[in-house]
Amino acid sequence: MKLIRNLINPTIKPFAKIFGKYQINYATAFARGADADNATPYSSGMQVRKDDRIVYKGRLYQATRDISSLTTEPNSEANATALIDMGASNANKFQDELINSQTISSKSTNALIIDVDTDKNFIDRVNLLNIIGESVSIFQNEIKIKEIPLRARRAKSWLDFFTINTFLSYKKDISISLPPIKGRFLISIYPNSNGAALGHLSIGKGIDIGHCLYEPRISVLDYSRKKKDDWGNITLAKGKTATLLDIKAVVYTELVDEVKETLRDACGELVTLVADERDEGIKSLSLHGFIKEFNITVSNSQTSELNLSFEGVI
Repeated sequence: MKLIRNLINPTIKPFAKIFGKYQINYATAFARGADADNATPYSSGMQVRKDDRIVYKGRLYQATRDISSLTTEPNSEANATALIDMGASNANKFQDELINSQTISSKSTNALIIDVDTDKNFIDRVNLLNIIGESVSIFQNEIKIKEIPLRARRAKSWLDFFTINTFLSYKKDISISLPPIKGRFLISIYPNSNGAALGHLSIGKGIDIGHCLYEPRISVLDYSRKKKDDWGNITLAKGKTATLLDIKAVVYTELVDEVKETLRDACGELVTLVADERDEGIKSLSLHGFIKEFNITVSNSQTSELNLSFEGVI
């Protein structure tokens, strides 16, 4: 079972290794082949009309009124009412705080290529969340080091595999294990009939925090609004849902302090938890979100038990 802290998320603190801590520089990433936003790059003194869109430092802003000369940066307090922050630009949506917003390829037939540079920092895990595509390939120095198909053949029973009662589906979230690499590499998402898109990229070095035990509990938190009137009529306003994961893991007692410090440092951050590392394992046991709480029971001098509650982001 591994915990991956995201190197390209600018909101996190320095990366923590299970056997100690060391400082890192943040990795950088940008998308090639992304659909261009219908927006004008910011320049000091530019004229802006109402409803015009401006792109600045990877974010979109829309004007609420005419501005004869825009002399301050769009994200300054002086423009709080004149310009509305519309979120990340298309080329940057794969690394914003939202998973349900996607960076989309410019054409349905074009691959979406994510160019990543970790500088001198080693990584061994790539997580692609809310992905659309036919397959994913990872290249370094023009050499393909990994290829993952996203198409899956499904059947309701084993007998259906030998009949025509099968159907195709596509994986929406994947966690890719790599040999330790550093520096620049490319992630190519090849399109299916719906094109190519990516909701969120999380990369980092996996930290072993224990061996997951059986009987993990997976649940869903529903944010839909329910309203009941005096006659018992119920009205539902469909909302989003969050996945909750409660797991138990065996931890070597000699590593209890390191595991505790690793998890404590990760509290309050968006991280990726991979509780089932098998290629065809239970996908619900890999989750991007945050730690709700954890506790460790020191059972004996050899092994201890970790109880971890984790909530996925919407």
